[in-house]
Amino acid sequence: MATTAAAKPHTKRRRFVLYAGIAAAILAANWVIDRLSRAPDLKFKTVVLTEFPGSQTSPALSPDGRMVAFAWMGEKRDDRYHMFVKSVDGGQPLALTQGAGNEYSPAWSPDGTQLAFARAGERLEYFVVPAVGGAERKVADFNAAGLDPDPAPLVSWSRDGRALLASGKSEAGPWRIFRISLDTREKQAVTMPAPDITGDLTPVPSPDGRSFAFVRRDQEGRGDIYTAPLEPGSQARQITFDRRSIRGLDWTPDGRKIIFSADRLDGAQQLWRIPAGGGSASQVVKTLENGQYPSLWRIELPDAAGKTREPGPLISSPKREFGSQYSPDAKRIAFISDRSGDNQIWVCDSNGDDAVQLTSYKGAELNRLRWSPDGRQIMYELNGRGIEGVFTISATGGSPKRVNFQDGAKSASWSADGKHIYYRWRRSIWKMPAEGGEAVQVTRTADAWDMAVSPDGKYVFFANHRGLWRVPANASIGKPGDDEPEVPTSRGPEEKRIELGAFRFGRPGSWVVTRKGIYTLEREPGSRGMALQFFDFASEQSRTVTTIDQVWLGWPPTFTVSQDGRFALYSHVDVSSGHLSMYENFR
Repeated sequence: MATTAAAKPHTKRRRFVLYAGIAAAILAANWVIDRLSRAPDLKFKTVVLTEFPGSQTSPALSPDGRMVAFAWMGEKRDDRYHMFVKSVDGGQPLALTQGAGNEYSPAWSPDGTQLAFARAGERLEYFVVPAVGGAERKVADFNAAGLDPDPAPLVSWSRDGRALLASGKSEAGPWRIFRISLDTREKQAVTMPAPDITGDLTPVPSPDGRSFAFVRRDQEGRGDIYTAPLEPGSQARQITFDRRSIRGLDWTPDGRKIIFSADRLDGAQQLWRIPAGGGSASQVVKTLENGQYPSLWRIELPDAAGKTREPGPLISSPKREFGSQYSPDAKRIAFISDRSGDNQIWVCDSNGDDAVQLTSYKGAELNRLRWSPDGRQIMYELNGRGIEGVFTISATGGSPKRVNFQDGAKSASWSADGKHIYYRWRRSIWKMPAEGGEAVQVTRTADAWDMAVSPDGKYVFFANHRGLWRVPANASIGKPGDDEPEVPTSRGPEEKRIELGAFRFGRPGSWVVTRKGIYTLEREPGSRGMALQFFDFASEQSRTVTTIDQVWLGWPPTFTVSQDGRFALYSHVDVSSGHLSMYENFR
C-alpha cells in the first residue's frame, strides 16, 4: 500500500480503497480526499481497474485520485514485474520501467509528479522516476537477502517530499526503516529492531509527517503494527498484538486511525481499522476476493539419469490446501485445508486420495505439521481463540494432547527414535523426553528461527540470518534455571555452519533435511521463479535441481520432500488472473 497526500478538492469527490486480486497480499487503503461527504445516498461499490493478461499488483493512487500506479507482469513480457501507470477512468497503461529485476511498491510524491519504487535482484534498489515517463534515478540500494518474491510495501515519501522512508538491511541483521535524503542520498536508520527478528517493513508517515507506522515481523515472518516519531533513536510503540500476516497499511486523513490488511479472521486477508494510539481493531470490509486458493502440487525429483518431470496438481479443492508433510514411509500426506470451512488437519494417501479430516477447530491457525518417526502421531502448532501451544493428535484421529513445554516454545520436532522432542525456546534449541521430563539446552546460538532433526538422528540443523548450522543431537549445555543468560550470545560445542552457496534462508520452512542431503527452495534473483536446490552430504556440494514457478508464499510455508527422495510437495497458486480493483465511497 502506498501512502498519498491529501488531494486538492475537485468536482468528483470520492473515497477509495485499492486491492489486488493476486496473492494473500491485499494492498489496500489509499485516501485521496481530506474529508469526504457523509451524504446518506453514497453507496459502497467496487470498480475494476485492470483486467490485463498476466498479473497486476502493488496498486497506488495518485494524490488527486485520478491515476493508479501498479506493478504488472504480463503474459507476453519477460517473467518480471515492471512499473505502469494508468487513468482510474480507463485507457491504456503507460510503461515506466523495464529493469532487470522485479519492480514493486510504487509510491507517489506528494505533488504527484514522481514515483518511487523498489527493484529486487541481486540487490534491493530504490529509484525515482517521472510519473509521465522518463529517466529513472537511483537513490539507494541494500542487501536483498530474505526478500519475498511478492514483498509487502517497502517505500513511501515523506510528507514534505524531501526524503523516502524505505525498508533496508545490511549484509547481516534485520530489516530496518531508513530515511533516505533525495538531495544527498544519505541513509539514516529510524528503527532499531532486535537483531534476531525479520525486522521492519511497510513504512507509512502520518498525515502531519511527525510520525510513521510500520510492520515489525518476528523470526517466523508474522507481524504487528508499530508507530514511532520520525526521529532517529525514538521509541516505537506497539499497536497490534496479533502476530499476523500484514500486507499493507495506511492512515486515515485525520491521523486518528490506521487501516490495514491482515489475516486476523479465518486465515484470509481482510481490511481492519484500529485507533492510531492502540485499542481494539474492527473489521472494515467483510469480504475481499483475493483470488488465492493454493493447491498442493507434486514434482518428481531427478532419477538416476538426472531427469526431472514437470510438476502437476496432487491435492486440490475449491478452498486452500497448504502446510503439507510426507509421513516417514512416504505413503501418507498430512496437510492443512479450509475445505470444510475452517483450517483443519487432513491426512490422505500419497496419491492424494482418501482424505480424512482429523481436527475440528473453529477459527484456529494451524502450523508446522510433523509426523512421529513411527507414523502414528502428528505434532502441530495451534494459535486459536484463547488457545496457543504445541499439540499432538493420532494420525487416525482422536483428541488432541498438549505438549508441556516452557511457555513460548515453538518449532517442535521428534528425535529420529521418537524418544525426545526438540524445540525452539528463547531463540535457542532445546530437547525434552517425549513422555515428559527435564529439558536440556542444545545450542547457545541466540537467533535460531527454524530447525529440523536429521533422519539418522545424529544432528539437529537450525537456520538463522547467518545461514544454516548443525550441532550433534546429543549435545547438552544447560537446563532451565541454570545460570545462563536469557538471550545466549556465544556458540555452543561443535556448532558447524553448512555452506550452501547463495541460499539465504529468507523464509522458515524453505528447507528440508533428508537422508542424503538438504533440499532448499529459494527465490531466484530477478525472477518470480523459486530455485529448488540440493546440498549433498557426501560431496558437500550444492546444485540446482530445477526452477519452480507460481509457488504460493503464504503462511504457513509449504515445502516438503519424501524421505526416499522421489517427490517434493509445494503449494501452487495460479498468478495468471491477478487484477486490481477499487472500493469507491469507502468509509
